[in-house]
Amino acid sequence: SAEVLLQLHQSLLARGIYPQDYLKQEFDYIRSAIAPWERDAYLSMERTGRVIPLDQPFRRQVLEGLVGWEKLMTFVGAVDATGITTALYQHLGELTTEYRCVLVDEVQDFGTLELAVIRRLVPELENDIFLCGDAAQSVYTKFHDFLAAKINLTGRYMRLNQNYRNSRQILAA
Repeated sequence: SAEVLLQLHQSLLARGIYPQDYLKQEFDYIRSAIAPWERDAYLSMERTGRVIPLDQPFRRQVLEGLVGWEKLMTFVGAVDATGITTALYQHLGELTTEYRCVLVDEVQDFGTLELAVIRRLVPELENDIFLCGDAAQSVYTKFHDFLAAKINLTGRYMRLNQNYRNSRQILAA
């Protein structure tokens, strides 16, 4: 029932925030960061990248609302992209390293759980995972932590400061 989110919904409206979009983003944030059986960690985690502070009672409401959302999705037989990741992550231990390397474009739109799945697909070797992305272009509200996904970037990344995607005129505009 959406009633569990009523107080938070009203609080967001009072702050000038559209609750429906914000709560959907918060659900995706949680689902991309934390395995379903560890979601109580959300109550105390730092919500990196999230602007609107939520105290613990509101976070409890979000978790209750998320449970209801997932039950509804199951009941109607629907699944979204983050739901696919949640389902796949439950079988993470069964995944085997079948590839020599993986290339991921638009990595800014991958959450921690998706990155953990990628990590399982290749053995940890030199040049095993190539990740490319632009943090300024993130489309989805997801939490990503490379270390939690067991992807070690220390000494293995390069930051490009030059924009190669746009013309000078577009950048000036």
